[in-house]
Amino acid sequence: MIQETKKIFITGPVTVIALLLLLITGSCGSDNEIDESWQRDISLLCEKIGSYHPQPWRYVTEAEFKISAEQIIKHSSGWKKTKTVVEMMKLIAMLGDGHSEISLNNMEEFNLWYPVRMELFNDGLYITGIDNGYKDLLRYKVVKIGDMNADEAIGRVSKIISLDDKRGLSRVITNYLSNAVILKTLGITDSEEKMFLKATDSNGDEMTVKINSQPWNMATNWAYYRSNVPVSSSSATIYDDIELPLFLKNVINDRKAYWFEYMPEDRVLMFQFNDVNNSGNESFSGFIERMFGFYDANSDRIEKFVIDVRFNEGGDGSLIKPLVQKFIKRSDRLTRGKLYIITGRNTFSAASNFIGQMLENTSAVTVGDIAAGPLNWNSDIIKFELPGNNILVNISTMAWQKGHPTDTRGYYPPEVFVPTCSSDVFGFRDAPLEAILNNEAVPLKDILINKGISAFEDELNRRTELSPDTMEWFPYTSFDLTLFAFQDLIPQGKLDEALVISRLNATFYPENIRAKYITAMILEAKGELNEALGYLDQLAEKEPYYVEAVWDRDRLKAVIDPAPLNSEIAVNYTGDYEGERVISLKDDKLWYTRNGSAQLQLLPVDDHVFFIENSNSKMIFLSKDGSDGSLKIFSYNGRGYTYNRIQ
Repeated sequence: MIQETKKIFITGPVTVIALLLLLITGSCGSDNEIDESWQRDISLLCEKIGSYHPQPWRYVTEAEFKISAEQIIKHSSGWKKTKTVVEMMKLIAMLGDGHSEISLNNMEEFNLWYPVRMELFNDGLYITGIDNGYKDLLRYKVVKIGDMNADEAIGRVSKIISLDDKRGLSRVITNYLSNAVILKTLGITDSEEKMFLKATDSNGDEMTVKINSQPWNMATNWAYYRSNVPVSSSSATIYDDIELPLFLKNVINDRKAYWFEYMPEDRVLMFQFNDVNNSGNESFSGFIERMFGFYDANSDRIEKFVIDVRFNEGGDGSLIKPLVQKFIKRSDRLTRGKLYIITGRNTFSAASNFIGQMLENTSAVTVGDIAAGPLNWNSDIIKFELPGNNILVNISTMAWQKGHPTDTRGYYPPEVFVPTCSSDVFGFRDAPLEAILNNEAVPLKDILINKGISAFEDELNRRTELSPDTMEWFPYTSFDLTLFAFQDLIPQGKLDEALVISRLNATFYPENIRAKYITAMILEAKGELNEALGYLDQLAEKEPYYVEAVWDRDRLKAVIDPAPLNSEIAVNYTGDYEGERVISLKDDKLWYTRNGSAQLQLLPVDDHVFFIENSNSKMIFLSKDGSDGSLKIFSYNGRGYTYNRIQ
């Protein structure tokens, strides 16, 4: 059916009547009676995505999306409204866009909750808030929800959540894991009235409890405030009766958008940036002026400027640029090792925009957990109402690029990875700040430049032992590594270090053909020709149409093991050619001279094709026996010139 409505996705709005006609006459006419209200809503949703979303088919093909939409229309008449909405949430989640989503705010059908807050950390799913009657379960690790183990339940729920990447799941999954209707609809529990929850304490002792659901008004992103629990009665959280450390004081109970504090014992200026919005009695611009006024007056006693965006889920991106400009103006004081940004699992949207601009324009080092928001993403939503069932949907309208175009990661790993672990959360430990204060927050590439290869490899191995899934946290894209080698290492003559980075690039990103090619070029520059040829052979086998790689493979083969020269044929090539070019035969080798310069050996590929020594040019004698008296010199890009022999 949807396949018959291609114009909906491409040409923008159509009239409702025309839309219904297309759908009714489409290909999914089944034995089921089509619910026209859902047909209208889902088709309108598809139309608006096609009209407004800047990159709708980045992660899913248009055909796959249409088929899924068609199936929802086909079955909607036999489903409860909540089931159809959940399936539509799955549909939008296919876009791989953390901003495009269905809002459940106005849907009373979902206002049934289990009074428990479950949060996903690096080491599992834990209970951080719960109805007072179950408070003994605080800090327990969730093992099972209903009859399903926690990992499988998380996987089921993740399918309905709009994410830029799975690493952003912990930012939002808390909002859905406690919803009785969603858990039942996804088959995680068999009832909307009760849920059996199995959890273990820090000693591994298990406890299974039955928790009853209760009405509670739906609020999208209710978990934004970390002390919230979906319950109308009293609740208990891990933050009760605790003297909160500095980094949590303005986050837990009364969230403050922005604040700074000087820590004299550590000579650190701490700036926590929790929301990209004007807030309270002081505008953001006024706050910025006040904070940098303090910094300028006290910069001689401030060793480190730390910006904390780990709880910042975005806001008004237009406020970012003036802030970044303040840091740029102080780049002479905020040099490498003096400016840090703490990121976290809740860092998202405009906060990612801020990170991207800071990395591009300052020497800031990022430290902390993986940010949910990527540096290249879609946002700036328009909210639409699907009229048949009064469903609110957000659709992104703009694509932002604050990272390199090759960075397709839907998340941002900091340069110094400090994972969010339950022990740190329950111990109220600020692990990223500790790493900064202890001078342990040093990026891998800084270690390589300043301390050498051995220290770099030791630190990479140490970090891998701590977090074995290296590609989960490894901070550099393939392009980052390439740029690092060519901009920071090779100009300094650090070929050994550049080779380490290029080999790492080829290992971590085996699908990137440039990584192997660059490794081969560095090996050649170091004189390790056979190993360089090995990389080029691998590359030519993988991609035989990669012109530069095949060219350099053939050139290196000619250098390492030139083909035998047939002197009887070669003598026919000798003589003077146009452009003061001379070919001569000496010691059974052909030599090439131009404008009286030094002789260069011609390295034979076969009887009439030669590479010119110490150059990237190839010479072909246009007749294999030299009888027509002309040659052609050309390069890998195909450009070449023909020169005739002077008689």
